[in-house]
Amino acid sequence: MHARHDGSSRMISRESTHTLARGLGWFSIGLGLAELLAPRKVGEFLGMEEHSGLIQAYGAREIAAGIGILTAQDPTPWVWGRVAGDALDLATLAPAVPDNPRKGNVLFSIMAVAGVTALDLICAQELSAHRQDAERQLRQRWIPDYSGRSGFPRGVEQARGAASDFEVPRDMRTPEAMRPWKTDGGTAAAKPAATGAARPSAGPAGSGTTGDVSTPAVKPQLSSTQMSRTAASQTST
Repeated sequence: MHARHDGSSRMISRESTHTLARGLGWFSIGLGLAELLAPRKVGEFLGMEEHSGLIQAYGAREIAAGIGILTAQDPTPWVWGRVAGDALDLATLAPAVPDNPRKGNVLFSIMAVAGVTALDLICAQELSAHRQDAERQLRQRWIPDYSGRSGFPRGVEQARGAASDFEVPRDMRTPEAMRPWKTDGGTAAAKPAATGAARPSAGPAGSGTTGDVSTPAVKPQLSSTQMSRTAASQTST
């Protein structure tokens, strides 16, 4: 065991971790074969002869976990599965201690399982940590780090007020003909299409003329319903 000095502290190197995982995989297969092929002898050793079927099921689980560890490209989930299986073994052995003629053997088995559980847990944690390091290095290799950039080459303070004299171009403004304006009576009307045309002033009441003879009188804007009614009345006449 040693500590890495590349910015992340690890108890075991990547190679040693995978070697430990392979060792646990072979151990799991050996223990599983013993439980699967000789469940009665294992039950007699533990004073649990009536649980032969359960012992065989645990043996099949151990063999599956061992094969998964040895054949998988990433043994991390299989080692975590061994940790869960160890917890199940301890939960099964603990109730068998009281009033057991093989109490000493059961206590020895509990200590052995606890030791293997510690190795499984260390191996699983190290495998998970090494996988996270590999994923982090892959992200750093393919994704540039722009976290230190603000988007302002000369700094934020130099950019303040830089666009204060900016004038919006005419082609980005609202066209003059589309800008609304109000007549002297307060009603909204469309502005004349000619740019810079003089705004009409009020003439004599009912004359229909404006103060500026060059500017035509504004026609009232009809809604679509009013236009339909007008067209219908003209057709009927």
